[in-house]
Amino acid sequence: MNKQDLNTGRVLIALDLFHCGKYLIDNMSEIIYTFFMKSSKRGKSILRPEITNISEHGFWIFFKDKEYFLPFEQFPWFKNTTVQQISDVELWHNEHLYWPSLDVDLSFNIIEHPEKYNLIAE
Repeated sequence: MNKQDLNTGRVLIALDLFHCGKYLIDNMSEIIYTFFMKSSKRGKSILRPEITNISEHGFWIFFKDKEYFLPFEQFPWFKNTTVQQISDVELWHNEHLYWPSLDVDLSFNIIEHPEKYNLIAE
């Protein structure tokens, strides 16, 4: 093998490495998704509802980029409770909120449209 062949081989290897690198860069998000996201097992959801404020009129819950207001007038179970009891909220099936210490279970649909439901016994 002469010097010319050796240099040509180095250039071809460099070009191959360049194309491999370009492929990796161009397809990095797909590669990451395929190897890390798709193959990983789904764990417990880390999305949690967050109580953002409590006032004398009600409280606000933030969940999935949306804030909900629960006025005590329409949701009287929360009126005479502690901050701890209101804050102790669990997400059920990604569509219900449950307060275990109060035994209150509300869907997001009820929270958004309480007028459609008879929430208070007459």
